[in-house]
Amino acid sequence: MFSIILSAILAFGMGSLETYFDLIEVRMGMNEFFLFLIDVIVAFLAFWLTKLFLFYKSHSEKKTA
Repeated sequence: MFSIILSAILAFGMGSLETYFDLIEVRMGMNEFFLFLIDVIVAFLAFWLTKLFLFYKSHSEKKTA
């Protein structure tokens, strides 16, 4: 839940400011909603990959011990 709220703040708040100050250029149908989706996907992908690596690490330690 926190990651979705933070992604929304970053995409809609900071993305709009970055577009206003010409730090990013939004072209070809890209808008703040797509920035939001990218933020959410990256956050959840990082979360699940971290859980996967910790799972493999804990199982490999049990086999060697």
